[in-house]
Amino acid sequence: MKRTQSVILKLTGNLFLPEHSATLRSTIEQLKYLMQTMNVGIVVGGGNIFRGDEQSVGRGLSSTAGHTIGMLATMMNGVLLHDLLEQATIPSIIMSGLSCPHVGVEPTHDAFKEAFAAGKIIIFAGGTGLPFVTTDTNALVRALQIDAYEVWKATSVDGIYTADPKTDATATKLAVVSYATAREQQLGFIDPVACILAEKHTIPVRVFSIFENNALVRLAQNEPIGSLLT
Repeated sequence: MKRTQSVILKLTGNLFLPEHSATLRSTIEQLKYLMQTMNVGIVVGGGNIFRGDEQSVGRGLSSTAGHTIGMLATMMNGVLLHDLLEQATIPSIIMSGLSCPHVGVEPTHDAFKEAFAAGKIIIFAGGTGLPFVTTDTNALVRALQIDAYEVWKATSVDGIYTADPKTDATATKLAVVSYATAREQQLGFIDPVACILAEKHTIPVRVFSIFENNALVRLAQNEPIGSLLT
């Protein structure tokens, strides 16, 4: 089946925690549905294992070391996801920003074309290979590389809010947010560099909860769940 659109799915590292194994299994089943109509690239987070900025300070590490460990954490989640996809008979390939031939191949234009032509999901791990680049920014970079029509940022929060809804009871959910508003009000749901890339290249970013029932299938059916940065 010829797929005419590509999408980047950015998965929170929290999805890979043991207590969320049922949601992870559901996500994998939903990916089967997505692959019927679109090419899928997945950028995996690593926060369930190590958060570079937060944990490096507490351990007395340099920022460079902390970010490198964070990128390695995404590679571990990438291997985990790849194995589960293969068990579900969903073909996939890991492409790693950090050179590690035993884990993943180099992300190149030719490699993208070959993977999608073979009907594979691309798992983007290892960040961009450079420190000080968030997984949000990596998701926008990969979206540009595979010509994705949209980025789906799957988090543990059901959209974009005026403040952090986990700490501020007055936070209000916003259905649609402009790039300019996100920048000017520093809403914090996306890395500022990622927001600039999205605006410059007019790539919409859908922010939603991966823990919402059948979220990926509903998005593929154009149901406007979550919030949209556009």
